Amino acid sequence: MTTGFRNSSGTDFDNVFDPYVQGTKPGTTGYRTSDGVDLNQRFAPLVFGTAAAATGFRLSSGADVNTLWAAKGTAQYSLGFNGGSYASNNVRATASLTLNMKSDGTWSVVRQQGISGETLLDSGTWLPSGGNVSDYTVKFVMTGFTSGPDEGGGSDDFSNGAPTPASLTTTRSAAASAVAVTIGNDATNQGTVTAFLYKTGVLISTSTCTFTCTSVGS
Repeated sequence: MTTGFRNSSGTDFDNVFDPYVQGTKPGTTGYRTSDGVDLNQRFAPLVFGTAAAATGFRLSSGADVNTLWAAKGTAQYSLGFNGGSYASNNVRATASLTLNMKSDGTWSVVRQQGISGETLLDSGTWLPSGGNVSDYTVKFVMTGFTSGPDEGGGSDDFSNGAPTPASLTTTRSAAASAVAVTIGNDATNQGTVTAFLYKTGVLISTSTCTFTCTSVGS
């Protein structure tokens, strides 16, 4: 069901503003769809994107409704790991970090040091309330990591489980590691992981974190 409200070009508001995903909704607007629901429930808050052209529909304050919502195709959201820095340190064994975008709608950052089990460093939810996992894909971009001999004598590695958009009906992961097992050697593997989250092919979230994996042989 479209809104029934159109801008001066005749475009329904559903094609003027992005749909609501998250965030604080504005107060009621006085404009309602045919089922009686105010438009403040329908669209993405402007803070997540950029403004559309004025529509000609005004609020009681006199401001156009384009001051409330993000223009179609502009809203983007960051997940909880955005801006985070995570570290794994070990002696004469592997130090690794993994970002998981899970098929159950959650994400996690885990650390593994040597043969010990994984330690959960951070976690949260990537799937918006009421969302369908099958609508979403993710792509990872990993920057700065190396794979192979480390100049300190150890070795580095990284893996990207979604170098192109991949369905989140399967868990997707991005991981980095460093290992030094000989006395006097060391290895450090540091870089950024950026996760691009798409809903039905439209980018809705960009989130970046830093991984630092360090292993020393002493």
